[in-house]
Amino acid sequence: MNIRSLVPQQDAVSAYFSLISPAVLCLTETWLDNAVADNDISFFEYHVPWLLDRNRHEGGCAIYVRTDFHSVRLVEFEETMFEIHASRLTLMNQQHVTILNIYCPKTTTMQRLLARLSTILDEFGKSKYKDDILLCVGDFNVHFQPWAKSDVPSTKEGILLDEFLGSMNLSQLVSGVTRIASKTCLDLVITMN
Repeated sequence: MNIRSLVPQQDAVSAYFSLISPAVLCLTETWLDNAVADNDISFFEYHVPWLLDRNRHEGGCAIYVRTDFHSVRLVEFEETMFEIHASRLTLMNQQHVTILNIYCPKTTTMQRLLARLSTILDEFGKSKYKDDILLCVGDFNVHFQPWAKSDVPSTKEGILLDEFLGSMNLSQLVSGVTRIASKTCLDLVITMN
């Protein structure tokens, strides 16, 4: 979920946790810096979030996991330049899900992100986590018209991402607009086929 500044949205996040009680919530564009302590953005029945941002008022990622689930941070798959944040969640049936929470800042290119993501996916496939369910979620800042089901044309970066997903045997699951004003689909959920 693109939160566009976590601190002023805390009441909305708290309400979401109370109503939905998701096992995990991945946020992008948290806009946090060192002035915000981890306990200031903690929520009842959720572990203190793992953050991938500090010293800026833009971008950033956070992963919240409910306290009745075990999770570990996988720093070996993280990348601060592209804001790729990794966590492994153990489900009730002892199955594991590795989550890559991604924020693609506008200061980088899709080609560079995909090159790094390709390396991470290759490393993941060779790791002890290779049998986990893999989810890549986040704000990719690209638009592909068939995902949005809108009349807004695809960006060249969106076409490039769609081609990359096909070549890596990955599927994008979001169907519809995620940014109402621009009628675009920038916030994605990607998994293995």
